[in-house]
Amino acid sequence: MPSIKTYIDLLERLQSVNVRVDAQRCLAVRNRNIACGRCAQACTSSCISVSNGLLNVHPEHCIGCGTCASACPTGALSPRKPDDRALARSAAAAMRATGGTVVFACEQLLHAAGNAINPETVAAVRCIGRVDASLLVLLASAGAKALRLTCGNCEKCEHSPGKRVAEDICQDANTILAAWQSGARVSVSSKLPASCRATCKASWDPERRAFLQSARDLGRDAATDAAELAIDRAFDHETAVEHTRRAAMKTGALPRFLPSRRAVLLDALKRMGQPEDVMIGTRVWGHAVIDDDRCSGCGMCAAFCPTGALTKRETATPDANTWLASRNGTSHITLVHAPELCLQCRACEQLCPEHALMLSDEVFAIDIGRGRIDEHQLRDIHRDKGGPNAIRNSMSKLINSPYVTG
Repeated sequence: MPSIKTYIDLLERLQSVNVRVDAQRCLAVRNRNIACGRCAQACTSSCISVSNGLLNVHPEHCIGCGTCASACPTGALSPRKPDDRALARSAAAAMRATGGTVVFACEQLLHAAGNAINPETVAAVRCIGRVDASLLVLLASAGAKALRLTCGNCEKCEHSPGKRVAEDICQDANTILAAWQSGARVSVSSKLPASCRATCKASWDPERRAFLQSARDLGRDAATDAAELAIDRAFDHETAVEHTRRAAMKTGALPRFLPSRRAVLLDALKRMGQPEDVMIGTRVWGHAVIDDDRCSGCGMCAAFCPTGALTKRETATPDANTWLASRNGTSHITLVHAPELCLQCRACEQLCPEHALMLSDEVFAIDIGRGRIDEHQLRDIHRDKGGPNAIRNSMSKLINSPYVTG
């Protein structure tokens, strides 16, 4: 099994003008026993791959499409050239040109369309898998009436995995928008809408047309200014968030961080108001379902949770002022879960030694809107190890038999 340094060295080979790498956020770096590989599954150019359980990186194959960043739940990879803020502003400009529809188009489709398309009406991307759900929800909160991800002939495109990523993102975004009662919807299409057609020479009264166009532009300018303001506020708030605490926590947990895209998404949802009280299933959030009887209280899930969606809290009764009192059972351990912060990375599910935790992809939307938390009272493993029957209990577990006397 490769060392942590090997994983870090491999990932940092991806660092370029197209991709920013924070290897410390990679799940495999945080714990080598976590199986992820989502970046490899989404990669459109075989730049990242997994063979026999080992990560392979070929940076010379990278085309800078950004689909790996869309698939990465923790933000270990993030796109540059353009980054999310620049792409959001480009989309806002396209929304102005089309009168409210945001159109993203891949380079293959734009090349095939040639001069028939007005370039001001589209936000160009290498691959539509680049467009993250947080960006789509942000644009909807900023006034977009519809959002369209358009691509060329993906069946014959060498970068076809990008469409599958885009379809998953589209489904997640629509589920979120419906729950937050937004009228905007996202679609994936192989055709550009008529609003993207290049402007033809006027065949009727040009002065009257210019007057009407000017009136429409005034309304569009106001809408665009509002959209750009919302975009800048979202990203300014995102940069103000303390994303990473590099040192290990006092509790022994690894450093926690909030990916920038999650910060942008939560900011956009806050602007949209409270959602309906419905259960939604997406790849965006998760809800930890814990079997309290099987859970040993080891806290492994909380130690490796990247965002602190799972935290372990220990409280003591007034007489628990000593280490001995704690071992005698006068302290209480609570596992706290915040679905709002859950990235559905499934690290907790994979690392639980007792298989006492299952991560569901269904959460109540209102829990996200209100920042609700779940609390589970756990057994204290230190207390379980003490007492007059400590040796017998340990031996029972060791040989997996209750028939131990002593």
